[in-house]
Amino acid sequence: MRRGAEKTVRFLLGILFFAGLTAVMCACFFGGGMAAAVLLLVCYAASLVLMPALHEAGHLIFGAAAGFRLVEIRFSFVRIVRKGDGFSFEAVNPLLTDTAGCCRMYPTKTSDMDTRFLWFAAGGVLVQAAYLIVCLPLCFALGNAFLWATVGGSCVYCAYLLFLNLLPFSSAEGEHDGALLWGLLRRDPSSRTTVALLCLQGELCFGKTPGETDGALLSGLPQLPEDDPAFARLQYYRYLRFLDCGEKEQAVKSITRLEVCLDYIAQEDLLPVFAELTYTYAFLLADKPMAEQYHARMEREVNGGYAADGMRARAAYAFLCGDAARAESLKEEYRLAVAREPLEGIRRMEEKLFEELYGA
Repeated sequence: MRRGAEKTVRFLLGILFFAGLTAVMCACFFGGGMAAAVLLLVCYAASLVLMPALHEAGHLIFGAAAGFRLVEIRFSFVRIVRKGDGFSFEAVNPLLTDTAGCCRMYPTKTSDMDTRFLWFAAGGVLVQAAYLIVCLPLCFALGNAFLWATVGGSCVYCAYLLFLNLLPFSSAEGEHDGALLWGLLRRDPSSRTTVALLCLQGELCFGKTPGETDGALLSGLPQLPEDDPAFARLQYYRYLRFLDCGEKEQAVKSITRLEVCLDYIAQEDLLPVFAELTYTYAFLLADKPMAEQYHARMEREVNGGYAADGMRARAAYAFLCGDAARAESLKEEYRLAVAREPLEGIRRMEEKLFEELYGA
């Protein structure tokens, strides 16, 4: 959807949302007095956390049923991230993100990926729709002001999120569910590339390193414009494959090609790209000015600590600057970050790169 049309639709949805909330407020006040109105405000405040959690739970439930493995889930101010065999709970600022939540899962098998990914992408809106189908008729049938106060307000917010996720919107963090769903149903080039990359991530989950994965997954794909987020992800995984195979020249060509489209890369993908650009210029090319530039941008992007690729980039930059003491002090942090890597194939690749970096 074009940016101007998207803003108009969002504005109209906002008007409908406030109109619905006002109607529920009036029903509570005139049916149950001030007590029902205050209860509505309290329950609505709780729904700001619970409704995004319900949506992401839908992705989690349908994703797990479709053979996906949880890597990260975020809703409101809560973020849960897989760290090795366990999970860590973190507090985040919801005002710093463009979406109410996210659920990242990787496939544990690659068969029938189109259908399974469709169910995963639709999981959030399906659970929200089920909530509305159960709760709204109940509120209308009973007509109780306190029932409207406890459930009605959350239904209004749930309906707003449902339509927001069904429409083909996108944000700095990538495509919303609606854009993914419509793309999968139309089998457009971007969605076909996304499904291929999910198959690749599935192989990484099995323990294959990028160099051991099926090379056909990264070739024969439709041509994508550089402003498509899937273009950056495709180049990134091609870079990882070349890097793991020791084809340094091809790896450099793949990752530096992203320099011309940094403005189009989804927010969640920027930090890994900056990390690999820092590593490329520091370790593969020994270009200090460029390494310094991307190291600074990487430091500005980091939020919640460094993954293995970020620690590798920091260590490579320290070596380039001749700061062996700094590089040595990062060694143990890098080793721990490698151990926490959720994808076994990436972990195996990082172990090899660790030996290469510190052996050098």
